[in-house]
Amino acid sequence: MHDPSLQLQHIQSMLTRGQRNLRMERHTLVLWGLGGGGLVASSDWVLTAEQIPDANQRAVAWLIYLALSLFGVGYADWRLTARVKAARDETWSFIHRQVIKLLWLLMGLGTLFTFSTFFFGGGYML
Repeated sequence: MHDPSLQLQHIQSMLTRGQRNLRMERHTLVLWGLGGGGLVASSDWVLTAEQIPDANQRAVAWLIYLALSLFGVGYADWRLTARVKAARDETWSFIHRQVIKLLWLLMGLGTLFTFSTFFFGGGYML
C-alpha cells in the first residue's frame, strides 16, 4: 500500500512542474506596436476621401489595407516566435496557442468594427 502523504507529494510535484507562465517574446510587443503605430500614423495620408470619394469603395480599401497590414505583422510575429522556440527547443504550450487565437480574434474584430463604422457610424455601432 502506498503512503497517502507520498502520493500527495507526487501529485503536487506533477502539478507544479506542469505550471508554466506564459512567456510572450520580446519581438511580439515591438512588432505589434510598430504595426499599430504605422497604421495610426498613416491613416491621415492613406486612402483619404479625396483619393477615393465613394465611401463604399473607401471602406473596402480600408478593410484590405488593415487586413494586409495586420496579417503581415501577425505572420512575422508567428515566424519569429517559431524560430525562437525552435532555437530554445521549446514547444508551443496550450495556453500560448489560446492567447494567440484570442489576439487574432481581437484584431479581426477591430478590423471588422472599423470596416462597419464606414457604413453605420461609430455612434450607431456602440
